[in-house]
Amino acid sequence: MDIFKQIHSEHQIVKKLAKQIIKENDNITMSAQISELGDALRKHMNAEEKIFYKYLLQNSDKNGLIYEALEEHLAVRAVLLDIESTASENERLPSKMKVLDKLLKLHIEEEEKTIFPEAKKFINAKQAKEMNKEFNDAKKDNPTTDLEETPI
Repeated sequence: MDIFKQIHSEHQIVKKLAKQIIKENDNITMSAQISELGDALRKHMNAEEKIFYKYLLQNSDKNGLIYEALEEHLAVRAVLLDIESTASENERLPSKMKVLDKLLKLHIEEEEKTIFPEAKKFINAKQAKEMNKEFNDAKKDNPTTDLEETPI
């Protein structure tokens, strides 16, 4: 699998998890799903920033797109921290999840429709496969949970 297919696949997983959480009525199940979503998002964003975005910043003249994507990751982390600190019986939790869902959908759409085509101009098939291996290795690292800018 290459980096583009891997990232797309993970995007589908987190969108599905967010949708399930929004539909969930059981507080215990919702808490477990939020934990699963948070873990998946943090690992994904961490690897994406360390491998994919870092490479793009070093090799593309479209750095504004990457900086915008990094800011979107920061926004997702902020909303995620807020959700994780909200009690599952809090009546505002579903609204917070809907905000996260909208952020995810916006980010994913922009990344796949704008950043991917730009990146494919200079990442060949062999590089995309090698980058995917690095991406998966990076997901094993402990992802950041704070709201500091990502050091790329």
